[in-house]
Amino acid sequence: MKPKQAVTICALNLYPLKSAGRVMAWTQQLTPIGFEKDRIFVLKDRNGKFMSQRSHPQMGHIETTFLRNHFSHGWTGDAVSFRAKDPLQGNGSLIVKIDDAEVLEHSSFTDTTVTIHGDSCPGVDLGDEYAKWFSEVLGEPCRLIRQVSRMPRVREATAAGGNIEVSFADGYPVLIMSLASVLQISEWLKPFGLSGSARMFRPNIVIQGDTNPFFEDDLIGKTFKLGGAKLKAVKACSRCSVVDVDLETGKRNSGSPVMGVLAEHRQVERFGKGVFVGVNCIVLESGKVSVRDELILLD
Repeated sequence: MKPKQAVTICALNLYPLKSAGRVMAWTQQLTPIGFEKDRIFVLKDRNGKFMSQRSHPQMGHIETTFLRNHFSHGWTGDAVSFRAKDPLQGNGSLIVKIDDAEVLEHSSFTDTTVTIHGDSCPGVDLGDEYAKWFSEVLGEPCRLIRQVSRMPRVREATAAGGNIEVSFADGYPVLIMSLASVLQISEWLKPFGLSGSARMFRPNIVIQGDTNPFFEDDLIGKTFKLGGAKLKAVKACSRCSVVDVDLETGKRNSGSPVMGVLAEHRQVERFGKGVFVGVNCIVLESGKVSVRDELILLD
Protein backbone atom coordinates (compact mmCIF):
# COMPACT_ATOMS: atom_id res chain seq x y z
CA MET A 1 0.00 0.00 0.00
CA LYS A 2 1.37 3.39 -0.98
CA PRO A 3 1.77 5.70 2.04
CA LYS A 4 -0.27 8.92 2.19
CA GLN A 5 2.72 11.04 3.09
CA ALA A 6 6.49 10.94 2.81
CA VAL A 7 8.28 8.04 4.45
CA THR A 8 11.47 9.26 6.11
CA ILE A 9 14.29 7.92 8.26
CA CYS A 10 13.74 8.50 11.98
CA ALA A 11 16.75 6.54 13.28
CA LEU A 12 20.12 5.25 12.07
CA ASN A 13 21.76 2.50 14.14
CA LEU A 14 25.24 1.01 13.92
CA TYR A 15 26.47 -2.04 15.79
CA PRO A 16 30.30 -1.97 15.67
CA LEU A 17 30.52 -5.24 17.63
CA LYS A 18 28.11 -7.87 16.36
CA SER A 19 25.35 -8.48 18.97
CA ALA A 20 26.53 -5.76 21.38
CA GLY A 21 25.10 -2.28 21.99
CA ARG A 22 24.12 0.11 19.25
CA VAL A 23 25.49 3.52 18.34
CA MET A 24 22.89 5.98 17.07
CA ALA A 25 24.01 8.24 14.24
CA TRP A 26 22.65 11.35 12.54
CA THR A 27 24.38 10.72 9.22
CA GLN A 28 26.57 7.91 7.91
CA GLN A 29 28.16 6.68 4.71
CA LEU A 30 26.46 3.60 3.25
CA THR A 31 28.54 1.25 1.08
CA PRO A 32 27.79 -2.08 -0.66
CA ILE A 33 29.08 -3.84 2.48
CA GLY A 34 26.79 -1.81 4.75
CA PHE A 35 27.24 1.27 6.90
CA GLU A 36 30.83 2.17 7.61
CA LYS A 37 31.89 0.77 10.99
CA ASP A 38 28.80 -1.44 11.27
CA ARG A 39 29.55 -4.98 12.51
CA ILE A 40 33.27 -4.70 11.88
CA PHE A 41 34.02 -6.63 15.09
CA VAL A 42 32.83 -10.05 16.21
CA LEU A 43 33.63 -12.26 19.19
CA LYS A 44 34.83 -15.81 18.51
CA ASP A 45 34.45 -18.65 21.01
CA ARG A 46 36.91 -21.47 21.68
CA ASN A 47 35.31 -23.53 18.89
CA GLY A 48 35.81 -20.84 16.26
CA LYS A 49 32.13 -19.80 16.13
CA PHE A 50 30.74 -16.31 16.52
CA MET A 51 29.16 -15.30 19.83
CA SER A 52 25.83 -13.50 20.07
CA GLN A 53 22.91 -12.81 22.37
CA ARG A 54 21.42 -16.15 21.29
CA SER A 55 23.83 -17.97 23.57
CA HIS A 56 25.19 -15.00 25.57
CA PRO A 57 22.32 -12.59 26.31
CA GLN A 58 24.64 -10.51 28.49
CA MET A 59 26.23 -9.20 25.28
CA GLY A 60 23.24 -6.86 25.13
CA HIS A 61 24.72 -5.19 28.21
CA ILE A 62 27.92 -4.15 26.43
CA GLU A 63 27.57 -0.43 25.70
CA THR A 64 29.31 0.96 22.65
CA THR A 65 30.48 4.52 21.90
CA PHE A 66 32.41 6.03 19.00
CA LEU A 67 35.38 8.22 19.92
CA ARG A 68 36.43 10.73 17.25
CA ASN A 69 40.10 11.77 17.10
CA HIS A 70 40.80 9.98 20.34
CA PHE A 71 44.27 10.47 21.83
CA SER A 72 45.85 7.62 23.78
CA HIS A 73 49.38 6.35 24.35
CA GLY A 74 50.93 8.49 21.63
CA TRP A 75 48.38 7.89 18.87
CA THR A 76 45.39 9.88 17.67
CA GLY A 77 42.54 8.45 15.66
CA ASP A 78 39.01 7.11 15.65
CA ALA A 79 38.23 4.43 18.19
CA VAL A 80 35.32 2.60 19.76
CA SER A 81 34.79 2.30 23.49
CA PHE A 82 33.15 -0.77 25.03
CA ARG A 83 31.75 -0.77 28.57
CA ALA A 84 29.94 -3.46 30.53
CA LYS A 85 26.76 -2.05 32.17
CA ASP A 86 27.00 -4.54 35.01
CA PRO A 87 29.74 -3.31 37.42
CA LEU A 88 30.51 -6.94 38.29
CA GLN A 89 31.46 -7.64 34.68
CA GLY A 90 34.75 -6.68 33.10
CA ASN A 91 37.11 -3.97 34.23
CA GLY A 92 35.93 -0.48 33.35
CA SER A 93 35.91 0.29 29.65
CA LEU A 94 37.96 -0.92 26.71
CA ILE A 95 39.09 1.33 23.85
CA VAL A 96 39.82 -0.26 20.47
CA LYS A 97 41.21 1.49 17.40
CA ILE A 98 39.04 1.25 14.31
CA ASP A 99 41.45 2.61 11.70
CA ASP A 100 41.88 -0.16 9.13
CA ALA A 101 45.49 0.88 8.45
CA GLU A 102 46.40 0.54 12.12
CA VAL A 103 45.13 -3.03 12.14
CA LEU A 104 47.02 -3.92 8.97
CA GLU A 105 50.31 -2.56 10.31
CA HIS A 106 50.16 -4.14 13.77
CA SER A 107 52.64 -7.00 13.75
CA SER A 108 51.16 -8.83 16.75
CA PHE A 109 47.72 -9.27 15.17
CA THR A 110 47.13 -12.52 13.32
CA ASP A 111 44.88 -13.55 10.43
CA THR A 112 42.10 -15.93 11.37
CA THR A 113 38.57 -17.01 10.50
CA VAL A 114 35.30 -17.08 12.44
CA THR A 115 32.23 -19.11 11.53
CA ILE A 116 28.97 -17.14 11.18
CA HIS A 117 25.92 -19.27 10.35
CA GLY A 118 28.08 -21.76 8.48
CA ASP A 119 30.14 -19.12 6.63
CA SER A 120 33.89 -19.11 7.26
CA CYS A 121 34.60 -15.38 7.56
CA PRO A 122 38.15 -13.99 7.39
CA GLY A 123 39.39 -11.41 9.86
CA VAL A 124 42.21 -10.37 12.17
CA ASP A 125 42.58 -11.50 15.79
CA LEU A 126 43.30 -8.33 17.79
CA GLY A 127 45.33 -9.99 20.48
CA ASP A 128 45.35 -11.03 24.13
CA GLU A 129 44.59 -7.67 25.78
CA TYR A 130 41.20 -7.30 24.13
CA ALA A 131 40.46 -11.02 24.44
CA LYS A 132 41.08 -10.87 28.21
CA TRP A 133 38.60 -8.00 28.71
CA PHE A 134 35.77 -9.64 26.76
CA SER A 135 36.48 -13.03 28.34
CA GLU A 136 36.02 -11.47 31.78
CA VAL A 137 32.77 -9.80 30.72
CA LEU A 138 31.27 -12.98 29.27
CA GLY A 139 32.76 -15.42 31.73
CA GLU A 140 34.46 -17.65 29.17
CA PRO A 141 37.41 -17.49 26.76
CA CYS A 142 36.82 -15.56 23.54
CA ARG A 143 38.74 -13.54 20.96
CA LEU A 144 37.96 -10.16 19.40
CA ILE A 145 38.07 -10.38 15.60
CA ARG A 146 38.22 -7.37 13.26
CA GLN A 147 37.17 -7.37 9.62
CA VAL A 148 39.71 -5.68 7.34
CA SER A 149 39.51 -4.51 3.75
CA ARG A 150 42.23 -6.84 2.43
CA MET A 151 40.18 -9.89 3.48
CA PRO A 152 36.59 -9.29 2.32
CA ARG A 153 33.77 -11.62 3.28
CA VAL A 154 31.87 -12.79 0.21
CA ARG A 155 28.80 -14.96 0.65
CA GLU A 156 26.21 -16.54 -1.59
CA ALA A 157 22.90 -14.69 -1.26
CA THR A 158 20.16 -16.32 -3.29
CA ALA A 159 17.66 -13.54 -2.58
CA ALA A 160 20.13 -10.99 -3.95
CA GLY A 161 20.68 -12.98 -7.13
CA GLY A 162 24.30 -13.98 -6.52
CA ASN A 163 27.31 -13.37 -4.31
CA ILE A 164 27.52 -10.25 -2.17
CA GLU A 165 30.20 -8.73 0.02
CA VAL A 166 29.09 -8.12 3.58
CA SER A 167 30.44 -7.30 7.03
CA PHE A 168 30.04 -9.61 10.04
CA ALA A 169 26.26 -9.14 9.77
CA ASP A 170 24.15 -12.32 9.68
CA GLY A 171 23.77 -12.21 5.93
CA TYR A 172 22.86 -8.86 4.34
CA PRO A 173 24.30 -5.33 4.51
CA VAL A 174 21.25 -3.40 5.75
CA LEU A 175 18.15 -4.13 7.83
CA ILE A 176 15.15 -1.77 7.65
CA MET A 177 12.12 -1.67 9.93
CA SER A 178 9.22 0.78 10.25
CA LEU A 179 8.21 2.62 13.39
CA ALA A 180 4.61 1.55 12.73
CA SER A 181 5.72 -2.08 13.08
CA VAL A 182 7.44 -1.32 16.40
CA LEU A 183 4.27 0.30 17.74
CA GLN A 184 2.11 -2.63 16.60
CA ILE A 185 4.40 -5.16 18.27
CA SER A 186 4.33 -3.05 21.43
CA GLU A 187 0.52 -3.30 21.44
CA TRP A 188 0.70 -7.08 21.07
CA LEU A 189 3.10 -7.28 24.04
CA LYS A 190 1.05 -5.18 26.47
CA PRO A 191 -0.82 -8.19 27.95
CA PHE A 192 2.59 -9.59 28.96
CA GLY A 193 3.63 -6.38 30.70
CA LEU A 194 6.23 -5.73 28.01
CA SER A 195 6.73 -2.97 25.46
CA GLY A 196 8.29 -3.24 22.04
CA SER A 197 11.23 -1.20 20.84
CA ALA A 198 13.32 -1.08 17.70
CA ARG A 199 16.33 -2.08 19.81
CA MET A 200 14.87 -5.58 20.16
CA PHE A 201 15.17 -6.12 16.40
CA ARG A 202 18.51 -4.38 15.73
CA PRO A 203 17.61 -2.54 12.50
CA ASN A 204 20.11 -0.23 10.84
CA ILE A 205 17.37 2.06 9.57
CA VAL A 206 14.00 2.86 11.12
CA ILE A 207 11.50 4.58 8.83
CA GLN A 208 8.35 6.49 9.71
CA GLY A 209 5.36 8.02 7.94
CA ASP A 210 1.62 7.54 7.54
CA THR A 211 2.03 3.81 6.90
CA ASN A 212 0.42 0.60 8.03
CA PRO A 213 2.41 -1.70 10.33
CA PHE A 214 4.84 -3.86 8.34
CA PHE A 215 4.68 -1.51 5.38
CA GLU A 216 8.29 -2.53 4.81
CA ASP A 217 7.12 -5.98 3.65
CA ASP A 218 5.89 -4.31 0.47
CA LEU A 219 9.38 -2.97 -0.28
CA ILE A 220 10.69 -6.45 -1.06
CA GLY A 221 11.73 -6.64 -4.69
CA LYS A 222 11.70 -2.84 -5.02
CA THR A 223 14.52 -0.37 -5.57
CA PHE A 224 14.55 2.94 -3.70
CA LYS A 225 16.69 5.90 -2.73
CA LEU A 226 17.62 6.98 0.76
CA GLY A 227 19.72 10.11 0.76
CA GLY A 228 22.58 9.60 -1.66
CA ALA A 229 22.34 5.79 -1.65
CA LYS A 230 20.30 3.39 -3.74
CA LEU A 231 19.06 0.16 -2.17
CA LYS A 232 16.97 -2.86 -2.99
CA ALA A 233 14.95 -4.82 -0.44
CA VAL A 234 15.50 -8.50 -1.19
CA LYS A 235 13.97 -10.59 1.61
CA ALA A 236 12.09 -10.52 4.88
CA CYS A 237 14.20 -10.96 8.01
CA SER A 238 13.55 -14.17 9.95
CA ARG A 239 13.78 -13.62 13.70
CA CYS A 240 15.34 -15.74 16.45
CA SER A 241 15.46 -15.90 20.24
CA VAL A 242 17.51 -12.69 20.49
CA VAL A 243 14.24 -10.72 20.47
CA ASP A 244 13.50 -12.10 23.95
CA VAL A 245 16.65 -10.67 25.52
CA ASP A 246 15.75 -7.94 28.02
CA LEU A 247 18.28 -5.24 27.17
CA GLU A 248 17.81 -3.59 30.57
CA THR A 249 18.85 -6.69 32.49
CA GLY A 250 20.96 -8.58 29.94
CA LYS A 251 18.83 -11.69 30.60
CA ARG A 252 16.34 -13.65 28.51
CA ASN A 253 12.62 -13.16 29.14
CA SER A 254 11.08 -16.17 30.89
CA GLY A 255 8.79 -18.12 28.58
CA SER A 256 9.93 -16.30 25.42
CA PRO A 257 6.83 -14.07 25.17
CA VAL A 258 8.13 -11.99 22.28
CA MET A 259 8.76 -14.99 20.04
CA GLY A 260 5.35 -16.31 21.07
CA VAL A 261 3.65 -13.10 19.95
CA LEU A 262 5.59 -13.03 16.69
CA ALA A 263 4.72 -16.69 16.04
CA GLU A 264 1.06 -15.76 16.41
CA HIS A 265 1.09 -12.66 14.23
CA ARG A 266 4.12 -12.74 11.93
CA GLN A 267 4.23 -16.14 10.26
CA VAL A 268 3.87 -14.92 6.69
CA GLU A 269 3.25 -17.70 4.20
CA ARG A 270 4.77 -15.92 1.20
CA PHE A 271 8.06 -15.51 3.08
CA GLY A 272 8.39 -19.20 3.95
CA LYS A 273 8.92 -20.88 7.31
CA GLY A 274 9.67 -18.67 10.31
CA VAL A 275 8.56 -15.42 11.90
CA PHE A 276 9.48 -12.20 10.15
CA VAL A 277 10.10 -8.60 11.17
CA GLY A 278 11.97 -6.09 8.99
CA VAL A 279 13.50 -6.44 5.54
CA ASN A 280 17.04 -7.19 4.43
CA CYS A 281 18.48 -4.93 1.76
CA ILE A 282 21.45 -4.75 -0.56
CA VAL A 283 23.17 -1.52 -1.56
CA LEU A 284 23.26 -0.81 -5.28
CA GLU A 285 24.94 2.60 -5.05
CA SER A 286 26.95 4.05 -2.17
CA GLY A 287 26.06 7.38 -0.63
CA LYS A 288 25.54 9.37 2.53
CA VAL A 289 22.34 8.60 4.44
CA SER A 290 20.89 10.82 7.17
CA VAL A 291 17.99 10.99 9.60
CA ARG A 292 15.01 12.74 7.88
CA ASP A 293 16.04 11.52 4.42
CA GLU A 294 13.00 10.53 2.39
CA LEU A 295 12.51 7.03 1.00
CA ILE A 296 11.88 7.47 -2.73
CA LEU A 297 10.66 4.43 -4.67
CA LEU A 298 12.32 4.01 -8.06
CA ASP A 299 10.14 1.18 -9.38
